[in-house]
Amino acid sequence: MPFVACPCGKKFRATDALAGKQVNCPGCGRPLLIPQASLLDEELARPSRPSPAAAPLPRSHVSDRSVKMEGWLLALLAIGGGAVVLVIVVTMMSMFSGSGPARPDGGSAISTADEPAVSDTASGGASSQSADSPNHRQAELESRSPTDAAALDSAAPAADTSATQAFPEPAPESPSPPMAKRDEPRPGKPAQPSGSPTRPMADTIRLSTGVSLAQTLPTGTAMGFSVEYEFVNHAPSGTANLIWVIESGDGKAVRQRVQMAGRGTLQGFVPQLRPEDGPFNTYIEDGSGNRLSKSLTLR
Repeated sequence: MPFVACPCGKKFRATDALAGKQVNCPGCGRPLLIPQASLLDEELARPSRPSPAAAPLPRSHVSDRSVKMEGWLLALLAIGGGAVVLVIVVTMMSMFSGSGPARPDGGSAISTADEPAVSDTASGGASSQSADSPNHRQAELESRSPTDAAALDSAAPAADTSATQAFPEPAPESPSPPMAKRDEPRPGKPAQPSGSPTRPMADTIRLSTGVSLAQTLPTGTAMGFSVEYEFVNHAPSGTANLIWVIESGDGKAVRQRVQMAGRGTLQGFVPQLRPEDGPFNTYIEDGSGNRLSKSLTLR
């Protein structure tokens, strides 16, 4: 038997015989059509729609604004943290990438013909003993600027070129005075009297720690040379204008005019010489061509 509901709110049960017929509501007297039993069962089986009051309430504008504020705060914190990390990294890089201490004399290791070198005895005395080693001088020759070597390349073999007295060595123990050695007179020059007290001797200057090293330059492969010197006799009060001679294995000599103090180091490139021209020897002459030192082999 189906149940029938009237819009007035009255519900009553109708017999199966009244299915499909119209009857009056016992409460208000409104005519009602009794539905078939199958249609009534389907209608009752349908789930009831939720009332508008049961629908979820929309989120308030206040909560949306709070979410947006939290997002902005997180973004600002992330940007600030990244900036702090970047500043720390840049500071550490600037600390570790700083240039090394400048040289005491503040100059280049080799000078050109336009800038004659002057020895700096005050700065030379403060140089460390590690700077006097052959390995350190060899590294100095390897790191020489190509522009300095190119300036030497433009000069003739007999051109005047200066070398600085960097890396002065400590004074060695003074040995017993050696016997004076006379030089044979050069062809075309009259021999000086043997009794002349002002004649330069080959033992006036002592050479040591000679280094020769091939260097690749834009103009080709050139030889770099370095030698330490010390005046044993007749040391100048200031600087002396002398000739540094580098001699190849076949007897070819390259002369460079240098300023020399009491002791120091001579360094320079000779583009005219190649590694195959070795072995190389070096010695010092005065302006008249007289030797002031013994010949030293450059290794």
